[in-house]
Parts: sequence; structure tokens; C-alpha cells
Amino acid sequence: MRRKVFSQSLGEHLIDMARGATEEVLLVAPYIKEGTLKRIFSPISGECSVRVVTCWNLRAVAAGASDLGVWELVRDRENHVLELCPSLHAKYYRFDDICVVGSANLTGAALGLTGKPNLELLMRVSPAATEEFEEELEDCVAVTESMYSRYQKLLDQYEDTHPEIVRSSDSYSVGPESVRPGKERGEVRGSGERSQYIRSRSPEWWIPKLRHPEDLYRVYAENSEHLTTATRKHGSYDLRHFDLPEGLEEGTFEVEIRWQLLQKPVVQEVDALVSESKRFGAVRDHLRTLPCAQNDGFDPTDAWQAIMRWLLYFFDDRYRRHEANYSEIFVREE
Repeated sequence: MRRKVFSQSLGEHLIDMARGATEEVLLVAPYIKEGTLKRIFSPISGECSVRVVTCWNLRAVAAGASDLGVWELVRDRENHVLELCPSLHAKYYRFDDICVVGSANLTGAALGLTGKPNLELLMRVSPAATEEFEEELEDCVAVTESMYSRYQKLLDQYEDTHPEIVRSSDSYSVGPESVRPGKERGEVRGSGERSQYIRSRSPEWWIPKLRHPEDLYRVYAENSEHLTTATRKHGSYDLRHFDLPEGLEEGTFEVEIRWQLLQKPVVQEVDALVSESKRFGAVRDHLRTLPCAQNDGFDPTDAWQAIMRWLLYFFDDRYRRHEANYSEIFVREE
């Protein structure tokens, strides 16, 4: 069997596509390395709008499979945005109406831009075939400078307690099995359906049900002998909305929860709203306008009480609550 030798790597093909784009570029990958993204960005016209969607998984970032520093590349360019999709597994790249999908992340090894390339695949598909996939990206959370700073602090905390972690360079990729020991909860739709490429996922507009977040670790660790049935039930419900491996110590568990909370759309909505002091009723009424209001059994008062308690417990250095004129006032202090 003769082996075909290609004159260009996958990365060089993507760079050529980027060079030809005139209007819009969409880059979607769970793992993105700063150096690789910089090479893709380099030939893109300043007139193009560029949207980057990724998944900042704590263990993946700590292992070096992905870089927080991609935010700085995006932040410093006009018409560029970076968004997070926690359930992302797809690799999808569109340059105007040229779309490619496959296995390759935006890393040097995956795209053949290093001396030790992975065996990867990217293939061209029709834009019409991926319309529904792009619609699935509507719930992504936009990264801000404040969010980036929070992630950097949490990463530092995690690395301080895990000195055994050795960050990888862009010379190789870390596979998802080695950095995401949590169970996959998604299913792929049947191959006969038009949207066969789309991975089903839990609703993003999760609202916590556990009223006392300090009990969440005890539910996770199955140390719930003295917890009520309702606490165990609600804690188990909330834990299903987080990607957690088994056997975490409490400190690491809380860093993981904080990290993933930052990607929850409802947390980002509330965080933006309380940049100025807000009365209890103002936040409650805002929740009524969000997609979470369509959740089964949604009650805006209960929802805001639960969210408030979670924010005060997991981010006690960021939010403050006090009473004034018989109403609770909530504000972000940073």
C-alpha cells in the first residue's frame, strides 16, 4: 500500500483558509493553544469578525492541553470575541462559507505544526449541514477581563495544591480521556437525522436547587448520613450539572465548582446585573426574563434565594449582601 505524502499540514490548510476569509471566521475547539491560535489569526483580514468558542476545563488547562492566554490574543484584536461552551467536544472551523469539521483541536500537534504531529482528520462540509450546530452555540458565555482574572486565580489555587501537575507545551496534545475523568453524559443522535453531528447536552440554564451549598461536598462524597432526604435529592440534581471526577478532596472540589460556575449563563447574567447594587426584587424580576424561567417548577423567588446563597458561599470575596429599608441589597464588589 502506497502512502500518500501531503505537501501541507492541516494547520497550513487552515491558515490558507484564514487568509482567504473576508467577512467572518468561526473557530470552535475544546482545546486551543495560544501559539497555534496566533498563527491562525495572523493572516486574517482586519475587516473580518472572528468568533472563538472553546471549553476551559480546569484539569485540561492545568495540564497544558489548553491556554487561558488565548483571551489576551482575542482581547487585543478588534471584532474578535471569545466564548465558552462547557459541553463542547466538536472541532469546527468556518471561514466565510468554507466549513471543515473533524478531530483536530487548535494545537500544534493536532494541526501538524510541530515535529510530533498527531494523526488527525478534517474534512470539508456544506454550511447548510452545520446550521443547526451553530444554533447550538447561541448559549455560549462571553469571556470578559474580569472572568479571565477569576480563572487565573482559580488556576493558581489549583496548581498550588497539585504540584505533581506538569504543564505541557504546544508540542503535543493531551487527550480528553487523560484530563476529563468525569463521565460523558451526552448522546449522539441517530445517524439518520439531519443533525447527526450534534451532541445532546443538559440544559445550560441550570438553577441550583440545593438551598445550603455548604452541604454540596457532603452529597458528592456520599457523607450524607445526617442530611435530609431533600438535601440529598437537590444536591444530587445540582451535581449532575457539573463535570466532576470521583474522589476529590474538599478544597479541590470547591475550586472545580467555582471554575464551572463561572461558565453558567445564569451566573454571568446575575454577575453583570449586580455590578451596581440591586434590590432582591430587581434580580428576581430579571430572572423571569431569562430562559431559566422555562424550567419545570421555576419560581423566581426561590431561584434567586438559591443563586444568592451559592454566590455568597463560593465567591465570598466577590459579592456582598446587606439589608436596607426592609429589602436585601446585593452587589458585586470587584
